[in-house]
Amino acid sequence: MIGRFEFQGDLQEQAQDRDITLSDTDVAWAGLAILKRAHFLLRECGYQTKLLVSSLATKNDHYTDRIASLHLNETTGGNLIFTCTPLYLKWLTKLPKEELGQPTTIENLPPEEVMEKLNRLPYFRQAYDPFGSTPNQFHNHGAFISTSKEALQSTRKMIDFVDKIMDESKNIDDLKNNRIYSTQASKAVM
Repeated sequence: MIGRFEFQGDLQEQAQDRDITLSDTDVAWAGLAILKRAHFLLRECGYQTKLLVSSLATKNDHYTDRIASLHLNETTGGNLIFTCTPLYLKWLTKLPKEELGQPTTIENLPPEEVMEKLNRLPYFRQAYDPFGSTPNQFHNHGAFISTSKEALQSTRKMIDFVDKIMDESKNIDDLKNNRIYSTQASKAVM
């Protein structure tokens, strides 16, 4: 939910209400901070699980005039699974190996000055702190709602797709059965 947390919810709105300016990098660090915290907690508790990371983004680094991905560079070495868009994969395959970052950046903490800003936002604290929200608050968190809605829509599309294929398959079977029946009927008449 990195991207969904960053852009679908109250993060920017709460920052504006509190006169806090968040750069694109600050916003990316919000999602990364939550991911890194979850990764640390799962490992510390000994859970044998992997986190699914989606909605990775690339940004144009105005200092180097190159495209970069803080999401990728700050998650190396983690016990993670990534889902990537075709455009992101295309960018990734063209990336020189030496630009993939250090082998264990998942352990790096977010910059303190960014965390100071983010910790002033209830929206962030609810997601970052393991006890930051009750189950009911979690179910009403903007990032959870948008992720849930998108997952349900995607599931519906998949079900509709399978239904369509199954209907077409039945029609093909019907045609095959009719052709076989017609062939058998023709032989019987002869």
